[in-house]
Amino acid sequence: MDNSSTNAAPDPDSLIELAKCKAVNEYFQEKVEGLKGELSKAKDESTSDIAQIQTQESERRVVCLIDGDEMTFSLSQIAKGTAGGRVVAATLMDALKHLADHSQITIRAWVFFNKNEILKVSGIRGNSDVSRGIEDFVVGFNRTNDRFLMADVGTGKVSPKVKACLEDEARASQTYKVVFAGGRNVHYLESIRSLVAAGHGRKLVFLRRDQEPALDSFGLPILKIPSIFEGPIPTVASGSSQSPPEVPSTPPGLSRQGWASPPAYRSSPFGEPSTPSDTKGASRSASSSNVSWRSSPQPTPKIDPKKPMSKQNPPPCNMFYLTSRCKYGDSCNFCHAYVMNSEQIETLRVSVKKTPCATVNRG
Repeated sequence: MDNSSTNAAPDPDSLIELAKCKAVNEYFQEKVEGLKGELSKAKDESTSDIAQIQTQESERRVVCLIDGDEMTFSLSQIAKGTAGGRVVAATLMDALKHLADHSQITIRAWVFFNKNEILKVSGIRGNSDVSRGIEDFVVGFNRTNDRFLMADVGTGKVSPKVKACLEDEARASQTYKVVFAGGRNVHYLESIRSLVAAGHGRKLVFLRRDQEPALDSFGLPILKIPSIFEGPIPTVASGSSQSPPEVPSTPPGLSRQGWASPPAYRSSPFGEPSTPSDTKGASRSASSSNVSWRSSPQPTPKIDPKKPMSKQNPPPCNMFYLTSRCKYGDSCNFCHAYVMNSEQIETLRVSVKKTPCATVNRG
């Protein structure tokens, strides 16, 4: 029997086609593996970003920094000792609560002062009870809240201490707002300009006692709690017999007119301001007449509630608002100027989660 047909050599054309199919199959297998790797990497990056955002949100804080020499607490409250310290701390806490727009934000207040400066002020005011009450006042203030600190740092150390904390906190990703009370000390202006230029101005809120034109130029939100601070301190030359002017019943610049709605990040945190009265206990809420807001005079873009976040004009920078950082800074193509409340930030977060990953889309 002829076995030539059974043992015939494979057709060369068939071998060529088989080799081609094998090569194409290997090529697509490599392509699929590469795409799987890119997809896995993109998922890991997204998971890492989400975890970072969640971690930062759980640690976010409102920090109040007060130069206790420039912004002296009410001498009448200091003279009351522990009770006065509790009243001032409670009133300050009530005001700061309105900046913490959800429960996960912690509130801290740091007051640095020089005891000798406060005693000098009390001498000018003629309040001899301050020297007897100041130590107990500090104790009362610090015991009102575990995150409140009032510390005597000595001569020449108040301004550097406050300045260092201001710069560190404003740049920290965990810091949501910095409520800064530096009075009329011009040494803080350079730091404020630097922070605003670096894109951290949206975190700053000025806690003020009276009109301060140098701060008005920044166009940032302003908070006033006149009942807890002493009025402007007159400058008396050494050896002068000039008697200090009478303390005004209403701090300069505070009136029922000329005050707009609160800053855009809070719809209506406080009631309409009125002439302050003496605080008679820590139970008084900061929503009463002793707290006032003035919104920024500088126009800022507003979120259009009728449009999704991705369609805003200009569109907001996702990383800037969700992590408080953007590696592109001022050169970013997206907007950093919106002032968002917690609901808008949550809407942005949901929108980001629904948006396809650009890395995966590019393949």
